[in-house]
Amino acid sequence: MFYENDTKLTGICGEIWNLLAYHLNFTLKPVKYEERNFGERLDNGSYSGLMGLLDRNETEVILRTGYYSFRANLFDYTTPIWNTCLAGYIFQTERFGNHKRKKKLKLLEACGYFTFNDHFFYTFSMMCGQGYLPGTFHGQNKILSLSKSIFSWLIILAFSSNLIYRMAHRTMKPPFSNLDSLLNKTKYNVLVFKGAIIYELVKENIENSYRSYELSNRIHFVDDPNIMYEEVCNGGRLFAMLENQDKAASRSKGFCEVIPVGSNYYETWVGFAVPKRFPYKQIIDVSITKLREVGLVHRLKNRWLQFTINNNARSPFKTIDMDQVRLIFIMLLYVKKRCHCNFSRCTILQVSTFMRELLLLVIVHDLLRPVQSVNGVIWDSKVEDFVPIFSVPGFAAMNQERLSKSRKQETHNFQGEIVKFAYFEEKNLINGRANGTRISGVIGEIWNILSEFLNFTLKPIHSKDQTLGYANENGIYPRGLIRLIQRNETDVIPRVEAHPKRFRFVQFSFPLWKTSLRLYIRHEVKHLPTWMLKLFSRKVWFAILFTYFLLSVCSYLSQAVGLKIARKKSQATLNDYFFYNFGMICGQSYLPNSLNKSSRVVELWLGLFSCLIRTAFGALLIGYMTQISTTPPFHNLNSLLVGTSYNIFALKGSLPDLIFQLSTEPDYQNTLKYKRYVVAERMEDMYKTICSSRKLYAVYQSEDIKKAGGIYFCRLNPAGAPLFTVWIVSGISWNFRYKRSIDIGLLKLYEVGFIKLLKHRWIESKNVEEEKTNITEPITMEQVYLILYVFHGGLLISFIILLLEHLVFYFNK
Repeated sequence: MFYENDTKLTGICGEIWNLLAYHLNFTLKPVKYEERNFGERLDNGSYSGLMGLLDRNETEVILRTGYYSFRANLFDYTTPIWNTCLAGYIFQTERFGNHKRKKKLKLLEACGYFTFNDHFFYTFSMMCGQGYLPGTFHGQNKILSLSKSIFSWLIILAFSSNLIYRMAHRTMKPPFSNLDSLLNKTKYNVLVFKGAIIYELVKENIENSYRSYELSNRIHFVDDPNIMYEEVCNGGRLFAMLENQDKAASRSKGFCEVIPVGSNYYETWVGFAVPKRFPYKQIIDVSITKLREVGLVHRLKNRWLQFTINNNARSPFKTIDMDQVRLIFIMLLYVKKRCHCNFSRCTILQVSTFMRELLLLVIVHDLLRPVQSVNGVIWDSKVEDFVPIFSVPGFAAMNQERLSKSRKQETHNFQGEIVKFAYFEEKNLINGRANGTRISGVIGEIWNILSEFLNFTLKPIHSKDQTLGYANENGIYPRGLIRLIQRNETDVIPRVEAHPKRFRFVQFSFPLWKTSLRLYIRHEVKHLPTWMLKLFSRKVWFAILFTYFLLSVCSYLSQAVGLKIARKKSQATLNDYFFYNFGMICGQSYLPNSLNKSSRVVELWLGLFSCLIRTAFGALLIGYMTQISTTPPFHNLNSLLVGTSYNIFALKGSLPDLIFQLSTEPDYQNTLKYKRYVVAERMEDMYKTICSSRKLYAVYQSEDIKKAGGIYFCRLNPAGAPLFTVWIVSGISWNFRYKRSIDIGLLKLYEVGFIKLLKHRWIESKNVEEEKTNITEPITMEQVYLILYVFHGGLLISFIILLLEHLVFYFNK
């Protein structure tokens, strides 16, 4: 976004480049591009939109671009900022689940309703929570009456346990699952923004698949993204738009809430585009990595985008608060209450005062060595104005020669050339086979595919050192994989965390994925002993108590006044009303005849109040009965140091070890100062110590390694928030000439979804700490057996008391 007459930038991309300009000491010159068009390749080979500006060297940076291999011949990509994907978005419409109501009807029908016998009628009333029974039924068998009361109470409790949730349950049934079902099984029209970089890819792949007039006519390309959002949010016609996830999160705020439906397409990274052979690209990449390292990119992303993935997870059970049961008390007291991203371009201004000297310098530079970068304008005496330097035929030819050399490196055919691949085994990430001569795992499979795609021979070299290595005082790595690449004994290291300190020794390939560094501990699981009190908040308990006293006093006063008018003596005291009204709230149906003289309206409201309170109490009862607590002992590194006795364990030479050695943050320094940090030479030694020792240890480890490894000796679970986020790359030797070919190959694997599939197969599917979603299921006997034990215990105690009373009566007689 622009401000101050379009001379300054803001927004997430603008703030990142403002920080880079301040950190690297260059002047950022924003130039607003009026057309909302990223551009496409024209028939004459040139480009329109922002890509045309970069092709004509009128700009040096394009803010926010997706990473696609078919654009790699025009510009280079910086280190990515985040990843996104294309999805179909529709206006969110929710409906209450009708199928939930059907279950209630079936349950009531199953109870039966027969009018030919009073016993059936009043037994049915008891099961439905009615407390009144005629006096003629009080003389029947007491054990039978007690059994019916217990049975009725359990039925009401089981029925109401999920009643509140199901009554308020809303569903959003997806109208389609993918683009094919959208076009063939629904009446939705598809909208695509014509100015986006995804436009060419979508147009080529979608329109060619649906050539019939009826289907292709429903795919519309619009020139203005605002029109696209207005059509989707209007709700008149059915429209679905293909939009990137991050753009949908930022743009939809001004229109309506749109939700992704169906499968995701074209997952890619998001970063910045710079010209080919831009001389300062490495400086920009290292600076972006440092911004990510200190957490600035994460904070900017949360501030400007504020979107989360998989935000439809069901919320956990919570305490029933006053707002949720206010209607019960309003009904009793008769109180009424009114419920009432512009495409932009920016140019790094490089001041050139003497154009003739510049031309001479470029010519001499071309004679001495290959030109790396030429930018700027030159004076044209014919038009008496400055023109782009590459509009001059000599410079244009030189630029084409430079680009052709770059493209040869990007499309290099290795012709079976050997690429040395040094590795140590990390379960499911890089596995060795056939005595270390073959590799598998997610990274191993990626490089196997690359070797076939780029026609090179992968030569795995198994290393006995299970670490990347660590530098000594002279900056030399005495051991580890980085030592091998320093001595030119390997070309590739499979897995490296992208940290600026390692950039001196290896080149970073295109990112494979992003991971977090977290602390893992052994969880201690406990059941909640006070679940019955936590069902209601304190305010609700006080409100129930107050209403109970109020209704009891009203019942007593209504009877006392009626008997006084009739000049009769009361046989029930206030204590009797408190006792029997409490029993009625708890679901007991018996009331003595002496209490039937009170006001019918008060008794009616007491019955409604009791029924609603029992329903609200039972709505979350099962959830709280089965709930277990795993309270993490800390939430960050500072709380670990101050509030616990945990020591931190890390693998020597890993990124966590590097962070502890180099970080200047007080928490990391205090950990070393108080000797709360322990390193291990091997992963096996670290886990053996943690799982067998009585001391409290927390493992500082990468999330992808932990997920892929599964349970190793004992189960460890994450505790607290992630402490660090980093890109996972492959390390490539600086002597390796064809890194660009590797990057383009990785980018194509990302486009077709191979990396995502391999990651799910080897990492996500092995995750044993992944929490299962809470799904509403029918109530089983296992969930209510404790209630039955309580009542059976009560019956046993009652039987023992009965025997004692008979014995006392017999001996006294």
